[in-house]
Amino acid sequence: MSALTQALVLQAQRYAEAGDARAGKAFALVLENDTFNLEARTFLAREALASGHAETALEHLLVAVRIAPSKAALWRSLGLAQMACQQASEAEASFERCLQLNPSLHVARLHLGKALEAQGRHDAATRTYLQALSSAQRAGHWLDQASTPPWLQDDVAHAVAVADAG
Repeated sequence: MSALTQALVLQAQRYAEAGDARAGKAFALVLENDTFNLEARTFLAREALASGHAETALEHLLVAVRIAPSKAALWRSLGLAQMACQQASEAEASFERCLQLNPSLHVARLHLGKALEAQGRHDAATRTYLQALSSAQRAGHWLDQASTPPWLQDDVAHAVAVADAG
């Protein structure tokens, strides 16, 4: 990485850490100097997904998984972007790859269930939801409200409802 790119990344990181809106523009500038900068790609993908620009997030994440194909979190993020773009079968493959790389990412298994459900594969989705719940609970997670992070409580409740209905 060139000295210029390093300086740009450092400034972008400072903006991001401070919650400064200039972080996105700074990371975009990083990409102008280093098209394959993973940190810039992932930051811009998260920002795009959060602001409802799923196609832009998808573009960044497709590059990111080519840069770092062994990073499970990138595959999970790619799956989320694909779901946002109504690409459930592609998302299924991304979530499966994520879980191959890191089987303990229980949330990715919930997302895999959603991808299966979106494809009308309800039995497979139910099995996947149950696998997510049981593997997480064996690891001491999602046992009760205290062991389930607040941001995940709606997903777990959805998975339980689908499993109960099945």
